[in-house]
Amino acid sequence: MISVCILGAGPAGMSCALWCRRLGMEPQLFDIASEVGGALLDNKRPNNWILGNSQLTSHDIAKTYRDHIDAEKISVETAIKLNFIKIEPSEGISIYYSNSDGDEHIRNFSALVIASGIRARGQETFSFLKNRCFNGAINADPLGHFKGLQDLKNQKVLVVGGGDNAFFTANDLAGAGVKVQLLSRSTPIAQKSIQIKVKNHELHGRLERVIGNLNTIDEDKNGFIVTVNSESPREMREIRRIELRIGFTPRLELLETVSCDQVIQRDDEGYPVLDGWGRSTIHGVYFAGDIVRLGPPAVVTALASGASSARAIADDFRESNLWSL
Repeated sequence: MISVCILGAGPAGMSCALWCRRLGMEPQLFDIASEVGGALLDNKRPNNWILGNSQLTSHDIAKTYRDHIDAEKISVETAIKLNFIKIEPSEGISIYYSNSDGDEHIRNFSALVIASGIRARGQETFSFLKNRCFNGAINADPLGHFKGLQDLKNQKVLVVGGGDNAFFTANDLAGAGVKVQLLSRSTPIAQKSIQIKVKNHELHGRLERVIGNLNTIDEDKNGFIVTVNSESPREMREIRRIELRIGFTPRLELLETVSCDQVIQRDDEGYPVLDGWGRSTIHGVYFAGDIVRLGPPAVVTALASGASSARAIADDFRESNLWSL
């Protein structure tokens, strides 16, 4: 039996586990979180981007997926601490971890799937913000602007970014009576429908668009003081909160625990170098989910990516019993 270790129990990991089971393999799901669901657990609003699930919240969807995993009797271990990953192409994958009780374990597998996801780029992106603490007043969570939203009415909030998340955030804030300044480096790349909504807020004086680069951020008793490099350099004062919506980066800290003679190659942005099915540059190591970047970061893409990785494993091991541990 081909055994598959799947690190990450979000939509991609659970989809991969289901497909592994259906393809005759033995999957094992692990997650450092206390619950399965991944990024779905961060969003309690209805998720209208999945065909047939228009009335379900992301939390509901996570529960539906977990129920399916349980019905398939697929093993799941949550709240683990990953200590060490040993990869030997001639012998397989060894996972050294501690469970929620602190007990240490070693498990051997034929293949490894990393479905650890992505995280929002935050203040570490800017050299002048590194190692500075703002007690949550500078936030990178795509949905973090809803926290304390009622207290921001008629207050100034700066949103930084030019993509969908920046524009959705600006629209939500302006609609709640917040005075929004939306800073983008260049022509925005957000979808037209949300750009139209933001433009409407701008026309009604609820939002100001600024083109330029974030230069410095300081504080005084009235809030943040922000300087921007643009055609006409400017200073913004009395900014109550700053919402960074500047893209994502792969969540690959777990690679620091890997011992292998080969290196998992990564591109200039830190994402793993993969083929179209999630295969990495090391035989037996695969990736799934948003970290694969084969489509928009969405639940449906993650599900498909998990299925693709499972199929790749089945194809790769069909002719060989080498790693049937």
